[in-house]
This record gives sequence, structure tokens and C-alpha cells, in this order.
Amino acid sequence: MNHKVMNVLEFDKILNLLAEHASSDAGKSKCLSLLPSCNIEEINFTQHQTEDALNRLFKKGSVSFSGTRNINAALKRLEMGSILSIEELLDIAVLLETTNRVKTYSRKETPDVPDDSLTALFDELEPLTPVSSEIRRCILSEDE
Repeated sequence: MNHKVMNVLEFDKILNLLAEHASSDAGKSKCLSLLPSCNIEEINFTQHQTEDALNRLFKKGSVSFSGTRNINAALKRLEMGSILSIEELLDIAVLLETTNRVKTYSRKETPDVPDDSLTALFDELEPLTPVSSEIRRCILSEDE
């Protein structure tokens, strides 16, 4: 889709409205980077995912990602053998706790409920609860 059409449709305003509903910086960034597709298979797949997401929202309500921060810099520092700060460790704990909430949100109420297009994405999540518990046990707050 060319830029003139996107300007006429005020696509940037639509993205800004969408980003206002995101509860994390990463979510806002993802919303603002969305582009329309011309590939019919991709369009059908993403519309199916949207339908499944709406069905989950109607059945279970929403799940919050607020409070999560981007930990990519901390992970890169870890790869280099650096030591993490207390703030970075707490950010990791928050992300792992959020992952646990999302994983719990994804669980089926009964085993006979069929999988949807989002099930595989939820199945890939691993909350690492022992890691977040250990961080919380050792660090009470940024000051303690």
C-alpha cells in the first residue's frame, strides 16, 4: 500500500488510537509499527487470530502487561558475563510473573475445549516461576 493512500486513510491516527490501549511500551511500539498487508493468506490468518483473541477476551476478560519493561539490554549484558543491577533483576521478575499470569490465562477451563490459532503461541511461554520466586526472595525492593 502506498504512502499517499495511507495518508488519505489517516492510518497513522488509527495506529495512535490503537497504541493508546497498549499497557506496555513494547506493546505501544508494536502497535505503531503495524503495516497493512496485501497477502491474502496473511490477512486471513491474522483475522483468524483476531477472532480467536476476541473470543478469549469475551470469555475470560483481558490480561494486563502493565509494569513490564524491555529486558533485552540486561540479557545482552548477561551474555557478555556482566552482573545485573537490582533494578534489572526486578524487571526480569516482573516479566516472569506476567508470563505466569498470561500462561494461567491461556489454560482451558475443560479439556474438551478445542485449540485455537493462539494456543501454540501460549504453549511456548515458560514462566520460570522458580527464578522469579528466588529473585523476589532475595530482593524485597530496589532499596532492600
